Amino acid sequence: MARRLPAAAAAPAPGAAGPNPGFPDVLARLDQAIALAQWPSVSLGGPCFAPAEPRDTAVRCQPFPRLVIVTSGRMRHASSVRGERHVVEGGPGQVYHWATNAWNLEFWDAPTAFLGCVFRPDFVRVLHYSHAGGPVTAGPARIFHHTARPLGPAGRQLRGSLDALADDGPDPGLASSVGHLMQALLDLTRAHVRADLCGGAEQGALRTWQEAMQYLAEHLNEELSRDGVAAVLGLHPNYLSTLFTRHAGASFHRTIEGLRIGRAKAVLRGDGGMRIRDLAGLCGYADPGHFIRVFKRVTGRTPGRFARR
Repeated sequence: MARRLPAAAAAPAPGAAGPNPGFPDVLARLDQAIALAQWPSVSLGGPCFAPAEPRDTAVRCQPFPRLVIVTSGRMRHASSVRGERHVVEGGPGQVYHWATNAWNLEFWDAPTAFLGCVFRPDFVRVLHYSHAGGPVTAGPARIFHHTARPLGPAGRQLRGSLDALADDGPDPGLASSVGHLMQALLDLTRAHVRADLCGGAEQGALRTWQEAMQYLAEHLNEELSRDGVAAVLGLHPNYLSTLFTRHAGASFHRTIEGLRIGRAKAVLRGDGGMRIRDLAGLCGYADPGHFIRVFKRVTGRTPGRFARR
């Protein structure tokens, strides 16, 4: 079945993000979130795309799992359960988990603050975010901590279990068990962050590159240019290019291309019936023909052949 996706949101104004103040009380914020969390009522979002609605703004879709705990106010969002659109609203202690390649859509219709964890394959991102509610553009988080390394084998296994449960759409009777898995994942994350802090200060260049990679992941369906991303992050464009060459082993352009085609492949594996125009837009390509050419150059197959394999 064809899926209709909303248009991409406008990118933040260059320089609007400002300098990153760091996250000096990250452990205290994690402790607060763990104490507030209502584990029996967790919400799992899966990777299958449900039809969009006319007033929807751009959805978020990232190739790694994310966990959010509301710390104040109320948060309402839409995501998929067994391929059907579900809207969930909760106050302090509400726990949300979006699986690898899952989509979600925040409505921001009330003031809210939350602690989030993004479990990337190369590091863990812990962030604090607040929004005043209403028609205010949701910019990037400016209070965050990036660990030098990803979670170990135990963390990877817990993430894999939660991904599998989200894919299948867990039985309501398993809510308590899902909560236990998520609590164990957050406890491991706290221990991981504590060990990371004890290991010394993060390297500035590595942290900056991690921030750039996270920004790309959050804005893949938008127009991205080296100069524009450098302006948002407060960097010189040439320095941004140097970071990607050093840490990614590829140019800024090739890195974005790899991320976009990786997202396309993941979506095609789970939803081979999505229209090419919709898939191209989700991956940041305004021209479906250009998307098909890039996809074939990178994978050796057209999107249609890839979906039918």
